[in-house]
Amino acid sequence: GFLSHQKSFTPFLDSLFEYSLVFPGIANGKRSIEGIPAILSALPTLSDESFLNSPYAGNQIEGLAHSLNKYDYKTAFFHGGKNGTMSFDAYASSAGFQEYYGKNEYPISEDYDGHWGIWDEKYLQYFAEELTGFKKPFLAALFTLSSHHPYQIPEEYKGRFPEGKIEIQRAIAYSDFALQQFFKSAQTKEWYKNTLFVITADHTSEGAETVYQNSLGQFSIPIAFFAPSDTLMTRRTHKKLVQQTDIYPSVMHYLGKQDSIIAFGNSVFIDSSRVFAVNYFSRNLQIMNEEYLLQMEEGKPKALFEYRKDSLLKKNMLNQRDVYDLILFEKAFQQQYNNRMIRNQLRFRNHD
Repeated sequence: GFLSHQKSFTPFLDSLFEYSLVFPGIANGKRSIEGIPAILSALPTLSDESFLNSPYAGNQIEGLAHSLNKYDYKTAFFHGGKNGTMSFDAYASSAGFQEYYGKNEYPISEDYDGHWGIWDEKYLQYFAEELTGFKKPFLAALFTLSSHHPYQIPEEYKGRFPEGKIEIQRAIAYSDFALQQFFKSAQTKEWYKNTLFVITADHTSEGAETVYQNSLGQFSIPIAFFAPSDTLMTRRTHKKLVQQTDIYPSVMHYLGKQDSIIAFGNSVFIDSSRVFAVNYFSRNLQIMNEEYLLQMEEGKPKALFEYRKDSLLKKNMLNQRDVYDLILFEKAFQQQYNNRMIRNQLRFRNHD
C-alpha cells in the first residue's frame, strides 16, 4: 500500500516504511530460486534455468555472507521450510553462510503449516530469539513462507485479516502481522538499535491491479532499508531505479567496506549515470534505465517503452527513439555475465 496507493494489506510495513529509505524496486526473476541469489549474491537469472538449477550451480560465488565472513561476522541463513527445498541449503553453503537453519532445526513440530514449513509468526519469533544468542557482528538472512500458495493462515486467526481481490492478499496481511510481532520482540533486544534491516520480496505473485499484470508490474517489488538509529535514512522515498542485485553492494557500501566485489548491480548510496535493472522471462531479456524499458528477444530489440510515462506499456517506441547505447549496454552486460558464468569467474580473485 505504501508504494501502490491502493487498498493496503500491509499496515505494519506501511508504518515502518515511513521511517525507512524506500525504493519502488525491480525483481530480477519470477521465482524464489531466482530471487535469493539476486538479493544475497547480486546474481540475476538471464536464462530459462535458474542459477541454482543450471550446469553452473557449482561455480564459486560471492555475496554478503562471503564478504562479511572476512570481517569476523557470524553469518546464518534462516528458512522455515523443509531442508533442501529449492536448494537453499546448498546455496547458503556456497554463498558463504556459516550456518543454515531449516525446518529440521526448528524445535516445535506443532507449528508446521502442513505445506511449506513453519508459520511466519512462530518462525519470526524463533528468529528473534536465535539472533539474540549470536555473537556480534552478525548477518542473518530470513526467507518467510506464509505468503505462498495455498495462502493459508493459522486457525486462530480465521476472520481476523481482510479478504482481497485475490487469495494471496489475506496471507500477505497475516505475514505483515507476523513482521509486526517480530519487530515488537526485536525492539527489546540489545542488538536492535545497531542493526540495518533490509526488507524486500523474492518475487511477485499475480497482480490484483492492471498495472501489476504486465512485464513491468510483474517485477515490481518494494526494497526498503531501515536503520533504527540512523536518522539520515528515515522518511525518504526515492523513485530511483533499484533492483534486487543492488542490495549486496549497497549493504557493503553502507557498512563502509571498500572491498572489490563482483556484483551485477550498484550501490543505492552513490549517484551513478548507469543505473539499470534487468530480468528475463518467456525468452525475453528485459533491461531498464531511468527512462526506458527495452525488451530483447534472441539478441534483437523487440519493444521499447517510456515506462515512467506509460506504466501500462501500451505504446511501443522502438522505431521512434534512439536507444543504441542501451542496446550496447545490454549486449555488454549479457556478455560479461555469460563469460563469467562459463569461466567460473563470479568471485573476485583476491578474496580467496
